[in-house]
This record gives sequence, C-alpha cells and structure tokens, in this order.
Amino acid sequence: MSFKKQLLSVILAGCIIISASACELIQKREPDPVLPEITSETPSQPDTSTDTESDTDTSPKSAKVDFTGTDGKKDISLETGEDKTVTVKTDTGEAPVWSSSDKSVATVDEKGHIKAVGAGMCVLTAKIPSNSELDLKFTLTVREKKAEVSSKAESSKPVSSSKPSDVSSQQASSAPERSLAEEVQTDIPAPISHEPEKVSGIDLSLSTTVMTVGQTLTPFVTLTPNYVDNTAVTLTVSDEDVLQINQDGTITALGEGACTLTAVPESNKELKSSLIVSVTEPVIEEEPDPDDRPTVNNDELPRSECYVDGILIVNKTYSLPQSYNPGGLTWETQQAFNELVAGAAEDGIHIWCASGFRSYEYQASLYAGYVSWYGQATADTFSARAGHSEHQTGMAIDCNIINDSFTGTPEAIWLENHCHEYGFIIRYPYGKQAVTGYKYEPWHIRYIGDMATEIYESGLTLEEYYGLTSVYGG
Repeated sequence: MSFKKQLLSVILAGCIIISASACELIQKREPDPVLPEITSETPSQPDTSTDTESDTDTSPKSAKVDFTGTDGKKDISLETGEDKTVTVKTDTGEAPVWSSSDKSVATVDEKGHIKAVGAGMCVLTAKIPSNSELDLKFTLTVREKKAEVSSKAESSKPVSSSKPSDVSSQQASSAPERSLAEEVQTDIPAPISHEPEKVSGIDLSLSTTVMTVGQTLTPFVTLTPNYVDNTAVTLTVSDEDVLQINQDGTITALGEGACTLTAVPESNKELKSSLIVSVTEPVIEEEPDPDDRPTVNNDELPRSECYVDGILIVNKTYSLPQSYNPGGLTWETQQAFNELVAGAAEDGIHIWCASGFRSYEYQASLYAGYVSWYGQATADTFSARAGHSEHQTGMAIDCNIINDSFTGTPEAIWLENHCHEYGFIIRYPYGKQAVTGYKYEPWHIRYIGDMATEIYESGLTLEEYYGLTSVYGG
C-alpha cells in the first residue's frame, strides 16, 4: 500500500472515532427540561376595540329636584338637641350629597337627617352630582333649648315627683333580708345610684321692664348647663294684683304698680333670678292730624336719590343709581348703632349687626338668587331689587337673626320699643306690607335721625307719615 493510502486510512479512522465519541456524548447528555404550561391569574382584559362608549358616562342628568320636610321653606329653625329630616328627590332618583358649613352648629347625614348641635347659624347643602345648578341650600338657625317653665303662685309649692333614685331606695328597703351566702351567690350587681346634675346658674332675659295693663310678655329663662336632667322652673310673683302667671309660662299685666317676678330652678332651689316689672295704664293717643304732618306730591318728587324732610327715601317707588356707594355704613349710622348696642346691653339684651351696607351689584346678585328659588312675585315681598334696597344707603341694618324666628324674642321686642331712642325705626312693621311693599321684618332698622321718635310715636310707617308710595313702576 502506498504512503498516501495509508495516510488517508489513518485520517478516516480518526474521524470515525471522533464521530463516535460525539454521538456518545450526545446520548449521555440530559434531555432538555419540559417547561410547564404557564397560566395567568390576572383576569383577561375586556376587548375594547369595538366598545367606543366604555369611557363615556351614560347616566341621565337630573333636570328637576323637589324637597319635603320644611313646609316648602329653605329657612329652618331648631333648638339644640332637636333633629329634622329633609328629603330631597330628583327626577332621576339619584341621591344628593349633604354637607354642613359648620358642624359645631349642626350635622347632616347622607339621608338628610339634621341634628342641631349648638347655637348659631350654618348652611346645609344638598349637592346634586349630575347637575350642580340644582344644588339646594338651606339656612339653619339653632337656638339654645328653652327651659321648661311651670306656672305657680307665690304661696304654692312645686309638685314633687319621684326620682328614679327614690324608687330604687324604696324598693331596696321593702325587699326581704338575705343571708351573706345568698349575697355571695348572686350574680346581679347592686344598683348604682346616680345623682342627677343640678343647675348651676339661671338668668332671665331681662332685669327690668315696663308693661301696660293688658299686655302679655314671655320671660325667657336660660339655665346653666343646658343639658341637666330636670329643666323645670318655678315662676312666682310678689303681687298677684299686678302680674298674673299663665299656664303657658307667659305673664300678663293686670293693674298698675311694681312687681317682682322670680324664677327658681326646681333642681336647685338655692338659685334664683328676678325681673322687676313696672305696670302702667295704657296711654290712648289721638291719631295725629294729617294736616300737621309734612305732605308731598309723589308725582313731583324725583325717582332717584329722593330726599323728603332731609331723609333719603328708598323703596319700590324711589331708587338709588348704581353709582351711589357710601362704602359702608355712614358715620352717623355707625355711631348711633354703637350707642344702641350699649344701651341694649345695659338692659341685658345682646344686639349685633348681621347685615349692613350692600352695594348695588351685591343686591342684584342676592335678589336674582331669591327669584330663582321662589319666583319674582314671592321674592318681591321680602327682597328689594337692585337700586331699591335701603341697605345701599348705608343707613339700614339687619340685626341678629334675619328670619321669622327672630319675631317675639326679647331682642325683637327691645328693638321695637327702644330703637327710636337712638334715631332708628322699624322700617317694615307688622301688618303694613300693603303700605311698605315688604313683609314684617322686626330685624330691619333704618337710621333717620331726629325724626325717629316722632314717627315712632305716630304709629305710622315712613310712607304713611309723609304720604309716599312704594310700588315698582312699569
């Protein structure tokens, strides 16, 4: 065999050996692992390729809203501890979202259940999620809870009532005696006696007052604290020929003289508060002769910035231009009001300014809001159109609480009897709506200066005294 053939044979043999070794290694290699089937626990995403409305709110929008529980009014008055439910319904059935502007005054839950917490004022809002234009706002006034008053004569004694602690002690004394073993075996704990909290202070709203024969007055009593178990109060008078205590807790003047009214809390008879009442015979005054009063011709008076007898007249007939803006209460009005507040304080009466000067623009917005809520015919009975509001003069003030709950309060009575002493008059008296154009507002006083007492004593309104009209034109 030639050398080349021998070399080729050697190479071929080496290749065969290498190939065999490679095959053996391949056979010995472990097989590739089989990967387990992977399943995702995340829910599959919905196919939104054809769902073009998935991000669009298709819920209907409310177009109408009604409410019940307040006799159709948006002014609510409660005493501390009282509650009320206002039900708001929309035409789509969606529930409103309730909120309170001051939770220290009142709270409200998602069902419109209102709970009076403390004295003050706040705004309750029922928000309509689908249409904010239909949101409802309710003005809530919370007053301190009045003490219960019992009517009793000077010599009479309050009727005693059995207290829970008294009953427990009587039952304990009448129960048969038990042995020590019986006492140990019983699982019922002995009753814990509870001493009711006593009144620590009592105050009548007035310390002195003057009444005329036949007049009736409600004495307001404040107890401290106001959450005691027994809020009953006994009223007595020193002279039953001068004052009479009625079953409803009011007092009536029977005859001339001086008398002391005393209030004593039944839960703490060591305390008392007194009111000295002077009773006089009513003075019958003759109706002033119209010829003795200045008279005017309405047709000859300017309809804007009209002055009569030095008094700026603003009502439904006479208006102010949009440019009229004193920037606040006039200096004379503010000084007179400060003196009025001080004088009221001396009589135990707290008076404050709840609303003073209002600009033309502010009144326009305020009036428009009332019209949207109540309609123009109703709004015109208690709110002035822009340019026709006395508040724009800077000489009108709304005192304390600006709603009907102010009527008959000691503050309202004091204002009616004394504000003229400081140059003010009650601008919209009771029963004069046909003359003034506005409903009775015992909180609205107007500064007119030296003429106040004369107009007050005449018993006439400003319109009647000067022969003015108060009617919107056109």
